[in-house]
Amino acid sequence: MQAVTFEQLGGPGALRLREIDEPQLRANQVLVRVQAVAVDHVDTFVRSGAFQTALATPHVVGRDLVGTVLRVAAGVTNFAVGDLVWTNSAGYDGRMGRPPKWWRRSIRPRRP
Repeated sequence: MQAVTFEQLGGPGALRLREIDEPQLRANQVLVRVQAVAVDHVDTFVRSGAFQTALATPHVVGRDLVGTVLRVAAGVTNFAVGDLVWTNSAGYDGRMGRPPKWWRRSIRPRRP
């Protein structure tokens, strides 16, 4: 699948369209079939270095998504295959953004 990425901080010229592998699930993660992704001002701040955060490279652009849970790994109890989900918690703090097709996310248990 293709995703927009960057390997170094910079302006729009730092962005590259590249092929990436489908994410492999680990314990406490879900795989989401992405239906829509938003790229907004925070992505610009991260890419430029104005918002300093840990980044794995190549870094996939896109913080916000809506999609459907495709698979759940061991340890996931609060999501099921077919659930419609939304998040805006990726693309910073060392986490990848979202490619246009799949997204893998670690799940923390809900507090009672």
